[in-house]
Amino acid sequence: MSEISVAAADGKTFQVYLAGDAPSRRPAIILFSPIFGIDANVREIADRWADRGYLVAVPDYFFRVLPGILDRSESGRKQAMDRWKQLDVGKTIEDMRALKETLLSNPHCNGKLGSLGYCAGGELAFLAATRLGAEAVAGFHATRINQHLSEAERIVGRVTLHFGSNDNLVPLSQVDAIKAAVGSNTKVDIAVYDGAGHGFSFQGQPSYHAEAESRSDERAQAVLGTLKTAA
Repeated sequence: MSEISVAAADGKTFQVYLAGDAPSRRPAIILFSPIFGIDANVREIADRWADRGYLVAVPDYFFRVLPGILDRSESGRKQAMDRWKQLDVGKTIEDMRALKETLLSNPHCNGKLGSLGYCAGGELAFLAATRLGAEAVAGFHATRINQHLSEAERIVGRVTLHFGSNDNLVPLSQVDAIKAAVGSNTKVDIAVYDGAGHGFSFQGQPSYHAEAESRSDERAQAVLGTLKTAA
């Protein structure tokens, strides 16, 4: 595990937590964190996927607003929400093109790109499928996808999205709208877990829901695993 700096098109740099840069050809994954940044929960997830045979990059995508990790205190949560509201999502995705190029040029990458996204990062993972050409994507309790429903027709890779029935930030009406936008695209699957709330993926947090985390992770492994068929 290491940290690298990547330069966006305008020369501004951002930090990236990199895991799984091992001497074997493997798919690359851009992992988009929740609003709190690349904290211990996120690094643990990145390391887990690296152990599964992926080159995992976690960008500090808030670098143009307020970079770094924020804690889950009341003040930290307020800062996190504020920077999320200020985030220019379109610009952020364009910034990630530089990271995509960095990963695909890594000699240990097999030329395939996937993405994982949690909470606010789920929106970016979805857009990685529609704008960055990510071939396999998994989103967990992803927010604001409903703002990009017109892009669903651009999805050409495999996408799996996972929501909790009790998510106060992503009501079931939004999930239904996503399902309607996806329509008959058989490469996209959407699951809802009864009793799970927002942030069900994070072990050690009050929001953790073991069954939802386990089932969604299993499905994500199946979808991202398709990237390993590349030469």
